[in-house]
Amino acid sequence: RGTSGRTILGLIDPGTLRWRRMFDTASSFRFKLKARLGVVLNDLLEKAIAFPGVRMQVVSYIDANYLQARLKQVRVVAIPVAVPMNIKRIPYADTNCTTRHVGVVFMDLSQPHLRNSFIWFIRSVYRPLISRGCSFDLLVLGRISEDSELAKLCQDLPVTLLDLVDDYLALLASADFIITPDLVG
Repeated sequence: RGTSGRTILGLIDPGTLRWRRMFDTASSFRFKLKARLGVVLNDLLEKAIAFPGVRMQVVSYIDANYLQARLKQVRVVAIPVAVPMNIKRIPYADTNCTTRHVGVVFMDLSQPHLRNSFIWFIRSVYRPLISRGCSFDLLVLGRISEDSELAKLCQDLPVTLLDLVDDYLALLASADFIITPDLVG
């Protein structure tokens, strides 16, 4: 506590806010219970580290405003993060505008909140874009093996659910864009 004037605490996001978001999107009683416990434990943690002089850094202004309203005695600063990927871009063989673009969805679909976010993305973003004629392929690196629900969701779309790739960095580097839809992050 004596060095708190120099202390900087970096958080990706406030745990209480993230677990509240996960509670709101949870579809099962078990996960709702887990999320409620996450809120309580993170609330204790946030209050334990929030003594006068502490400066907290988070990655969004929404999170900073949320924490600052809850923890008046600390200074919360938003430092939005856009970290460049440390991979070399594979050059285009064909720069023609009619080239079909390929995107990669890169997320852990074994996690319920990310799975729900992916389902939302397909239904609310990707399918409407395809129906309006904006066509691009999606490769999904989702850390899941066969999944009949997701296969059915994507069956008439240019979506490929990948089990395993030899070199995921090469796949990411060759993509035109990478998406990680996360409704709770």
